[in-house]
Amino acid sequence: MTLGRPPLRFYERPPSLPEQQATHRPVGRGDLTVLYIHGIANKPIASTLKCQWDTALFEARLGQRSRMAYWVNRQRYPIPLNTTCRDSDFSDESFDSPEMNVAIEAVDEEPLRSLPESARPHRAALQRIADRMLAETEPAAGEPYEERYGYGAELLPLPRPMRRWVTRRITRAFLPDVHDYLFEPEQRRRIDDAVRQRLVAGGRFVILGHSLGSVVAYHVLASLQRERAAPDVPLLITLGSPLAMAEVQDGLRDLLGEDLPALSGVGDWMNLSDRLDPVAAVASLAADYRCAGEVVDIGGFGVNADGPRHPHSATGYLVHPQVRAKVRRLVGSEFSEQVTNFTIARDVADWVEDAALVDLKEVLIEFKPTKEGHVGPSRESLIAELKVMLGDEFENRCVCLQRYLAVRLTSTEIEILGSRLKADRWGRIWQDAEKSALVVRSAATVHAPTAWRGYDALGQRIQWAVLDTGIRPDHPHFAQWENVAAVWDCTVHAPDPIGNNDQDPRGPGIDRQGHGTHVAGVIAGRFPGPGRLAGDDEPSGMAPMTKLHSYKVLDDDGRGRDSWIIKALQHIEELNRSAGDLVIQGVNLSLGGDFDPEVYACGHSPLCNELRRLWRQGVVIVTSAGNLGSLTVEAGSRRVRLNLDLSIGDPANLDEAISVGSVHKSDARLYGVSYFSSRGPTADGRFKPDLVAPGERIVSARADFRVDVAPDLHRLDSHYVELSGTSMAAPHVSGLLAAFLSQRRSFIGRPQELREVLVEHCTDIGRDRYHQGAGVPNLIKMLLSASS
Repeated sequence: MTLGRPPLRFYERPPSLPEQQATHRPVGRGDLTVLYIHGIANKPIASTLKCQWDTALFEARLGQRSRMAYWVNRQRYPIPLNTTCRDSDFSDESFDSPEMNVAIEAVDEEPLRSLPESARPHRAALQRIADRMLAETEPAAGEPYEERYGYGAELLPLPRPMRRWVTRRITRAFLPDVHDYLFEPEQRRRIDDAVRQRLVAGGRFVILGHSLGSVVAYHVLASLQRERAAPDVPLLITLGSPLAMAEVQDGLRDLLGEDLPALSGVGDWMNLSDRLDPVAAVASLAADYRCAGEVVDIGGFGVNADGPRHPHSATGYLVHPQVRAKVRRLVGSEFSEQVTNFTIARDVADWVEDAALVDLKEVLIEFKPTKEGHVGPSRESLIAELKVMLGDEFENRCVCLQRYLAVRLTSTEIEILGSRLKADRWGRIWQDAEKSALVVRSAATVHAPTAWRGYDALGQRIQWAVLDTGIRPDHPHFAQWENVAAVWDCTVHAPDPIGNNDQDPRGPGIDRQGHGTHVAGVIAGRFPGPGRLAGDDEPSGMAPMTKLHSYKVLDDDGRGRDSWIIKALQHIEELNRSAGDLVIQGVNLSLGGDFDPEVYACGHSPLCNELRRLWRQGVVIVTSAGNLGSLTVEAGSRRVRLNLDLSIGDPANLDEAISVGSVHKSDARLYGVSYFSSRGPTADGRFKPDLVAPGERIVSARADFRVDVAPDLHRLDSHYVELSGTSMAAPHVSGLLAAFLSQRRSFIGRPQELREVLVEHCTDIGRDRYHQGAGVPNLIKMLLSASS
């Protein structure tokens, strides 16, 4: 971006006054955007409807490359249609809602009966529209429709009662919506604003309007042209349009206060109408409308692929070969490629479609570094623009991290920023994705007690970060060696973690959920017994003397955001850098979330990129593989459990990390991999998990321990709790590595070599490589293999 460019204006809602639009219209640059404007009746949610149109036109989901102007009247249709992306934009349910209150079975039914009271003054105009739509649509006598369109006589034309039944259904749904638009100013403003809101980011548009959506498209474009704010529209396509009806034209003249103006900002205009579509009963637009290029009418039987039973289907028009060819020639062959550059991640783009204007979305804005690796100029420029956009709300809605901005934005603000980032090649907008916790004799399974006694591998002089729900530093489990070195809270609204130097149990960063304390107790500390080493039956961390740095990145419900985790990672990176040494040698992340390969490459999410940086600094990264190895589904009246491969989550799919699955805590060879443990390969075909460790019924410290009761081996439940999950498996490996590094310090700062030693000396338990990884780790074999 040119730093001297005037700051962009942003809106809390789309502008509706001419002077606002003329003054604040953003400067648009960049590639074409496909804008859809839907038609009558009820619809599914906006992201699903957009996906249906994307798929019909391009056979692919387009993400930010297309937008849907969504204007369904939810007072009339309170519940969205329950359809999927694979369905057509047509449903009998659209025309059968009880709100319409008309008996469709009656052939002599009056369509206007379903209209509201406000329709009475305009009933004559609406009756003329209904009469025209209900007119006979028989093919002309002797028309060679069978030869021309390939339909047999048994399908085309429909029997007269069936054709009349279909037409009445469509008419019944059409008239209330056309009444709203032509005769209800507030409803019309709401619908027009839905289109303007999709245009507010600027740029060049291919606009496709279906049914009443074509009327909306024409009216908005003509209004913006009069305001001298018309967008650049190389191509306008209208589908099943009523624009040729004299009654609709009269309504537009009343709205515009002039005759039908030519759309000078529109290049070419293509209009499609099926002979059986009652909404397009008058098919030709070329005689009444003008644009900068040519207005072309395409009509006849079979134009709509969903006809003859659904002749008004939007997706039936969109799959027409001439529509596809025209649009694809204009946008280019690469437009619909699924692996392509983007500035708004697809899950964020879907949210933008469905969100109300006042809704806020947690996003991460990633800066694209220069060739020298710097992000300063673009970062500072965007911060300046965000201050203009958000005004007094900037401090409350934005947290500035080193390489990201964590911001809460409206859908309009996201689109405007996306267009600017795309034009200036700054970076990308990701979802600030939610992450959640992935919830004794397990030490013996990895041969830790033998290593304690034979090698004194207790984790001394090793420090490990635990990114979780926090830790209770006052738990007796951590008392003997004062394991908790620091407590930080990353969930607060601030660019840096907030420290709790006194480790006050009532202060910031303290675990009130329990997951983090349990995980920490598996890594370090021990039952407060009399001896230096824990007995076989005493709960102990894998590296009892390791110092722990607690970073609270999950809230008290066990949920967090990528930005909170990134805040912790950047703090660790800076701590090591400023010390000139690895103060913290390892990080444990017993957390994760779903992975969507349509949004980012496997192992390349913003969180993974930050973890990769830390790995390259020399810090060991240990993650939980995930608990998605088993899924229960409804199969008729039964519940069926499915075992799933390809279920490794994020960030466990990061190559520069050690991903840990779960096995039984004492007899892994007999019981094998835990049913819940996520299995590989990764979505891009790599081996994961790297290995497995005890994760079933693991006893460790509890956060809500009884402060008024002394720990007792006979009543462990007062201070300890049993949990299962890959969350419990990962800290076994973190503690084992900390114990190893305490006696093999030459491996500190060499995480790749450390991983090689770890996986090469695992015990194979005879399960599939994508389930067990290299097997169960063996600390004794590791120590024997590496020279001190």
